[in-house]
Amino acid sequence: MKSLAVVIVGAGGSGRETCWVLRDFMAQSKSHIEFQGFVALDTPDQGPLDRLDAKFLGDPRDLVNRIPNSSDWSYSLGLGSAIHRRHMDEILSHQGLKSLTLMHPTVQIGPDVDIGSGAVVCANTVITTNVRIGLSAQLNIGCVVGHDARIGDYVTLAQGVNIAGNVAIGNDATIFTGAIVLPGVTVGEGSTIGAGAVVVEDVAPYSTVVGVPAKPLA
Repeated sequence: MKSLAVVIVGAGGSGRETCWVLRDFMAQSKSHIEFQGFVALDTPDQGPLDRLDAKFLGDPRDLVNRIPNSSDWSYSLGLGSAIHRRHMDEILSHQGLKSLTLMHPTVQIGPDVDIGSGAVVCANTVITTNVRIGLSAQLNIGCVVGHDARIGDYVTLAQGVNIAGNVAIGNDATIFTGAIVLPGVTVGEGSTIGAGAVVVEDVAPYSTVVGVPAKPLA
């Protein structure tokens, strides 16, 4: 059986956390997966990568020109920024690589859940039922997503975010650590929710809200 070669985009903290997800996924999966290493726009500190026994493969923008047959690889986006994930999706898919949907083995998923291509779902996350998650979304450690939630493309949920039932989150939104979004709330495209915020009413697109209850940042 042919192995699936995978590269992680981003060699910072988010990328190295994604490596953990990938390796635990590889240990449980029956698929034949080979982790090739990291790619990034900037050269990382090699020390953390050495301790992970991982290679740095250079700039993703000319990957196919530098590494023969890498157009057949898949990639996982280990980038905390929605804008950067969207940009890397365009760059790597244009070179022929395919995005890999990646879920840690401890993730709990209920019935009728649809997760978009390229999403990364980290350890101990719970997704209940009738949920839709968009392309290349990132759900970090310990998130909870309630029934009938709709999470758009490139959304970022940091550690411990709690999304209640019937919540809608627009594309490219970022919700920081420990924030809570209450039932029925709509979070607009490109908006930012501060750490620990409790969101009780709709959030306008491209705005930032903080606090309990969450209010627009002055």
